[in-house]
Amino acid sequence: MTAESNNQKHDLYIRLLMSNQGKIYTYIHLFVPNDQDADDLMQETASTLWEKFDSFEQGTDFASWAVTIARFKILNYRRVKKKALIQYSSQTLETIAAYAADQVRQELPAKDYLRECLQKLSAQDRSLIQMRYAQSVTVKALAKRLGRSPHGLYSSLSRILLLLMDCIKQKHIAEEHL
Repeated sequence: MTAESNNQKHDLYIRLLMSNQGKIYTYIHLFVPNDQDADDLMQETASTLWEKFDSFEQGTDFASWAVTIARFKILNYRRVKKKALIQYSSQTLETIAAYAADQVRQELPAKDYLRECLQKLSAQDRSLIQMRYAQSVTVKALAKRLGRSPHGLYSSLSRILLLLMDCIKQKHIAEEHL
């Protein structure tokens, strides 16, 4: 491969990664609630995407391809970290993975759906989500602030996120039937 074609390949990879990085990171963060671990997995995924970029077929959906690679990184992470605070059943993991991958493939008005679904949460749940994600308060700091255990807080966040995903899915289904 010539230096020029290698540069073009690298430029294409960077453009595709940058335009899809948010989707890939969101997918990873669904399964890895710890910010540092999610960041590390995003880095590993980006590295693997570059290593395997020759196998990517131009013109196909880069985000779907990238999420598939991220999924294997997540599965490996879960194997290595069996002591994780949140243990999803295989069925729950598959359901979330399928749903998240579907969301990446489709350009749904997910932000609008999310905004509407957030309003349906109790004030306490909405506040918890806002502190954790909008204000980027770590679970450890949030647990200390609220006088709760990190494990209990992870459980609450997991429950709320599943409620939000279900609400968004229902809104999407309702939209399809219009």
